[in-house]
Amino acid sequence: MKAQTAFVLSRMQKPQASSSFSALANVAFFRLWVAALASGTAVAADQTAARWALIHFSESAFVISLLSSTAALPFLLFTLPAGFVADAVDRRPLLRTINVWQALVAGTLAFLGFRGMLSPATLLVGSLALGVGFAFNAPVWTALIPDVVPEDELPFVLVSALAALPFTLFAGTLEAITLDVKNMTCAVCPITVKKALEKVPGVTNAKVDFDKETASVTLDPDKTSAATLTKATSDAGYPSTVRN
Repeated sequence: MKAQTAFVLSRMQKPQASSSFSALANVAFFRLWVAALASGTAVAADQTAARWALIHFSESAFVISLLSSTAALPFLLFTLPAGFVADAVDRRPLLRTINVWQALVAGTLAFLGFRGMLSPATLLVGSLALGVGFAFNAPVWTALIPDVVPEDELPFVLVSALAALPFTLFAGTLEAITLDVKNMTCAVCPITVKKALEKVPGVTNAKVDFDKETASVTLDPDKTSAATLTKATSDAGYPSTVRN
């Protein structure tokens, strides 16, 4: 009778233990999770600020597109070597070293920003340096989880770990487009074109150059397109075409 009662109780308690977020009860994993969540939030803020700063410094669509490339390139080059290193050395000191590296890079960019010394080159180099840190961090983070979480909780750790991923993994990549705009013959014309472009959903920034008769637009390709932009300027009385 006692054995049957114990069996029933164990069956009743099992679903509760297998909750997707039950691993957060583990103090060591919870600290790692909170740190990763804070880091992911900082990454999202950094990428957003870097895009806005780069748009401010350069109107070149090629230069702006390089930001996403420099952030992604380290993952292609260093993910496999980073996985080998994570298996070959003590992961905890390695994780500390990676985070110190990322803090130094972020601190340097912040210092240059406060001193007004940022430029497209420094932003791109900083993005590349941070990308190297994240490329080494991902395999170490994944390999470290089994060291701090009991084996029976591992199947339920994934949901908790995904919540701490950098938000930029889920964010759309911005694109830059340059339009050749016609009929801008007055001082008010660039303002009208700018307002027409900024009203388009998905446009994050628009700069209009009266002398060059161009409009540089940064947009989310998932929300709008070049055809929508040219229609917006045409409807405002200023036909435009995409510059190749």
